[in-house]
Formats: sequence, C-alpha cells, structure tokens
Amino acid sequence: MKDFLESLGRNILVFLRHLGGITILFFLTLYWIFQPSRLRKNIFSQMVFVGMDSLLIIGVTSFLVGMVTAWQTGLAIEPFGGKTYIGGVVAVALAREMAPLIVGLMCAGRVGSSFAAEIGSMKITEQIDALKALAVEPVQYLVVPRFLACLVMTPVLVIFANIVGLFGGWLVATNNLGVDSSIYINHVLTYTKLKDLYSGLTKSAIYGIATAIISCHRGLVTSGGAEDVSRATTFAVVFSSLAILVADYFFSVLFHIL
Repeated sequence: MKDFLESLGRNILVFLRHLGGITILFFLTLYWIFQPSRLRKNIFSQMVFVGMDSLLIIGVTSFLVGMVTAWQTGLAIEPFGGKTYIGGVVAVALAREMAPLIVGLMCAGRVGSSFAAEIGSMKITEQIDALKALAVEPVQYLVVPRFLACLVMTPVLVIFANIVGLFGGWLVATNNLGVDSSIYINHVLTYTKLKDLYSGLTKSAIYGIATAIISCHRGLVTSGGAEDVSRATTFAVVFSSLAILVADYFFSVLFHIL
C-alpha cells in the first residue's frame, strides 16, 4: 500500500510539473507572437507541413467516417422511415464533433510527433543552446511558427474534412440506401446551423493549440539520448490526444449551453 501511494504521489507530481511547464510555455508563446520577428518564411513552411501535407490522411479518414456514419444512420432509422434525414445527421455529426476530432487526433499523431521529435533532437544535440548563444530566443524561433501554423491550419483542415465526409456520406446514401441526391443535399443545408460550423472550427483551433504547445514543450524538456527522444514523442502524442478528448467534452457542453 505504501509503495502504491508513493508511486501515485510521484506520478501526480510529474503530471503537475508537466502541466505547469506547458502553461508557462503557452504564455511565453503568446508574448513572443507580438514581438518583432523575421520568421515569416518559417511560419509558412510550418503551415504547409501542418496543412497541405496532412490533406491526404485527413481526406481518407474523413471520407471513410462519412461513409460509415451514413451507413449506420441509415440502418438505424430505416425501420422508422427516416432515411431521408441521413444528410442532416451526417452533416451535423461532422460539423460538431467528427471533423474536429478527426483533425485533432490525426494532427496529434502526425504533427505532434514530428514537433516533439524534431525539437527533442535539437535539444539533445545542443542546437537549442547554440540558438541561445546566438541571441535567438528558442520559443520565438521554434514554438511560435508551429503554434501559429496549428492555430491557422486546423480550422482549414476541418472545412476540408467536412466537405470530404459529406461526399462520402452522399455516396453511401444515394448508392446503397436509395436516398435521392437532392433530398440528401437539401437536408444537409437545412439542418446544418451556423452554430454547428463555428463550434467545430473553434474546437479545432483549440485542439491545434494544445497539440503545438504540448509537443513543443515535450521536445524542449527532452534530455539524454535517442531513446529519450522516442519517449518524448510518445508522450507528446498520448498527452495531446488525451487533452483533445478532454477539451472536446468540455467545449461540447459549453457550446450546447451557449
């Protein structure tokens, strides 16, 4: 029992230490965003990495999720004569929850792991110390471009995910479930509200911020060798995914109240 309590207390302290470091890095990033900088090229390259390079994985995942959502919805409501509502169900599900979560979790796995591994490798090879020696602020040079790229590109990816997911749902609804194309499109436009769209876009931006800050922080505190970089990468992906799921619940409740 004593060993269990000691282990529990130790893990809680480690968690709080990481949480404190992530919070400090977040506010440092906000500070350095508004300082003069010549990092536009770096920001653009990170936006391409986060956005353009993620289109394939986001597109394939969203397409399949849209197809599965339409299929399962059709099977569930067909006995009640509600197949015509498939378009509305798919549209609302994607806009509110599915598209932001797809983008958030895919970015946590693809983008977050890359951020943590790249910055962690720089840390253990003393490249970050070299930046400091050259009077370059690591947060401004490394974190700010990644932060801004995730903030800007995740909502764009959500819009793309919504479109592709709706197309996947349309294919299943019209070809497998016998729903007329015009009815599907009409229900998409009828039941999708502006609140659904901006709630999904807002949540995706928050997920992007969480992924960038958690992954960059984990890279910056990496020490040791290659094995520690792999641990940092794993931690970044797991912790980012967990943060996204927790944030999804709270912001879903918040937007429902509002």
